[in-house]
Amino acid sequence: SYNPHVRYAAAMALGIACAGTAQLDAHNLLQPLMSDGTDFVRQAAIIAMGLLYMQTAPGKTERVKAFREKLLKTISDKHEDVMTRFGAILANGIMDAGGRNSSASFFSNSGVLRPGAAIGFCLFAQMWYWFPLIHMFSLVLTPNAAIGLTEKLKIPKNFQMKSSARPSLFGYPEPMQPPKKDVEIKAATAVLSTASKAKALKEKQEKEKKDKADVDMDDKASVAEGASRAGDAVSVAGTAVSVAATPGTTVAGSLATESVAASDLGSEHMEVDEPTSAAAGAKDVTPKADEKTPASGEAKDAEMKDDEKKEGEEK
Repeated sequence: SYNPHVRYAAAMALGIACAGTAQLDAHNLLQPLMSDGTDFVRQAAIIAMGLLYMQTAPGKTERVKAFREKLLKTISDKHEDVMTRFGAILANGIMDAGGRNSSASFFSNSGVLRPGAAIGFCLFAQMWYWFPLIHMFSLVLTPNAAIGLTEKLKIPKNFQMKSSARPSLFGYPEPMQPPKKDVEIKAATAVLSTASKAKALKEKQEKEKKDKADVDMDDKASVAEGASRAGDAVSVAGTAVSVAATPGTTVAGSLATESVAASDLGSEHMEVDEPTSAAAGAKDVTPKADEKTPASGEAKDAEMKDDEKKEGEEK
């Protein structure tokens, strides 16, 4: 049909009628609709395919395995339409409904039409109008588990059931695995001779530059150390000069080149200018109150005048 709404209805009707049967004819009819140009037609085809493969193990047909892979690819494809991805999510949940222990059916085990299932399918088909109607799908599920009970509805102690079917028909699908990270093996990069020479030359220049910087730092440190030592010598010499400049004391020798402490100077290097110095062990003479002691400068002037008079007389 050229009407997309008719294609949508046909796909949903086919899925409801063939739920849980995994028929090949139904699969062939739904397969082209999964690639339809209209997004909601693709949604209906995917949901119908999920109904078709309910309670179908990979051991029964390989088509269910390929369909599950397509569902995962559609769900994770960000470029796919939102309605199509939403239909893939619903189909994935429908296939695993009831922990894979339930199936959708209009009829009971005795072949009687179930009114609740009919109402559930009718409301579920109107989900395009109101999304909460999706929950009505739970009305169509019937359990597929075999439960043994006694006449008193109690679980028997020794209960056994023989099945002639192969175990793969009841096998669960493989659990999802995290995506594997592809380890890229880096190939050896070819190095040209010119590139290696240029690299070696660059390393040599950097090393020489670093060594030169270290030598400059050492020279600066030695100059600073010499300047600090010269400053210390000057300070010591200044101390010696200050000692020698004490009033009444004359230090013989050059103090600019040698640092001599005042305590190290002998008596032969000193000339005492005081005329009235007392001898060692002599008693101190205290001048009287009315006597005046001339200053050392006046005494020198008087001596110089006496010398000049004597020289004049001799002439």
